[in-house]
Amino acid sequence: MKRLIHSLRPCVAATAFVFGLALAAVLRGEVVYDQGTSAIGGKPFLVKGVYGVGMEEMGKVAGYGFNVVQNYGFSGWTDEQVADYLKQAQNRKLKVLFHLGVNKLTPDVVDPVRRRVGKFKDHPALYAWYLADEPSVAKYKPEDLAALYQWIKKTDPAHPVFSSNWELNNFKDACDVDMPQFYHGPPSRLRNGPLPQRQSIYEKNGVPWIAIANTHDALEFSLPVPPDAECLSPAYLMKNEGAAKHLPDADPGKIRTKIKAIQTHLANPPYKTLPAFPDTPEKVRGQAFAMMAHGSNGIFYWLYQPEDSINEQYGYYTIFTRPALRDALKSTLAELDTLWPRICAPAKNSTTWYDKETKDVFCWFRRETTRITLMLVNESTATHNVNTPIPSLERYPVLHATVSGENRRVKIENGILKDQFSGNQTHIYLIDPQ
Repeated sequence: MKRLIHSLRPCVAATAFVFGLALAAVLRGEVVYDQGTSAIGGKPFLVKGVYGVGMEEMGKVAGYGFNVVQNYGFSGWTDEQVADYLKQAQNRKLKVLFHLGVNKLTPDVVDPVRRRVGKFKDHPALYAWYLADEPSVAKYKPEDLAALYQWIKKTDPAHPVFSSNWELNNFKDACDVDMPQFYHGPPSRLRNGPLPQRQSIYEKNGVPWIAIANTHDALEFSLPVPPDAECLSPAYLMKNEGAAKHLPDADPGKIRTKIKAIQTHLANPPYKTLPAFPDTPEKVRGQAFAMMAHGSNGIFYWLYQPEDSINEQYGYYTIFTRPALRDALKSTLAELDTLWPRICAPAKNSTTWYDKETKDVFCWFRRETTRITLMLVNESTATHNVNTPIPSLERYPVLHATVSGENRRVKIENGILKDQFSGNQTHIYLIDPQ
């Protein structure tokens, strides 16, 4: 017995040490985000973030169901203004993606960044540091930004460093989390972009990622402007000759007329939007669940817009000005909350495939003992009748699945799921122990 007690002492000491580290992480509110974990202070945390939120808009934003906010204005604010923003966020139970605004690596930028990291690193509203927005080798050397990143990590190991990178291979050593911009809108457009390959990129470079979805009539810059597009941002029309060639009303006077017409009919605007705008409730919901099904362990939206206004730079139309679309966004965020215990860390312990018959419906499957969850997203504009086999369920003659948010149930017979999908539609199937 004495020998046993002595042999157990290292184990007990090691366990106590690990427990102590975990307790310390909880007490200091340590933030962890990667493809396998999303937590604050050891508690699961589903990131539902949105860019461009002013202090006066926090109540409205919290009402939608967002829990992380960002504001580009930090770089030009005083410490008192930043502190007030953090305080207001805390009062609303919101976390803050702290915009450091590093657009060059000169002392007049770097020194204030270091001072602010030291000053605000212990604020309870802090979620993460937003180090750089679209860094590029044209702005600075990757190794110089990486050096600042390392300083931040040494000064504040409790909060991750986020950046939205177009050149991730160059800057993968300068952030903890990459924020790719998927401004393609509905699932049918997301499929043609980089989203389907994003998880494989993570597996190669090891940099965790979280998706940013567009809320505006954002332009897909890599694709040609559709000839029948009627609505683009004025800033783009005035600067891009390619767009002007397609659009006869690209002169400033006609642009002002169009803006006035849209402002008069915000809830039901009169012009044709770009395909990248999620202009139906199904597209809004499908956009979010497509991000999850492809591996994003949370979601950000760019950009918030007050409901009674338009943004003349980033797109006339926005989810927030249309009642049906903003209601869809709110219900989608609430549904994500409800489903999160089942779909958290979606890239882990899951199986994905495209339905072989339609080749358009993306399928995500997870089995936890007897609890089963399926997310199926129609990544096309076509209507499809799906008849797809589900892994490991063929031995069950009949299983009954509840369809999330639809007040109906479907039968899965001999492991075959049959259902109908309209364009860009998502169905989520829940099978629970009987």
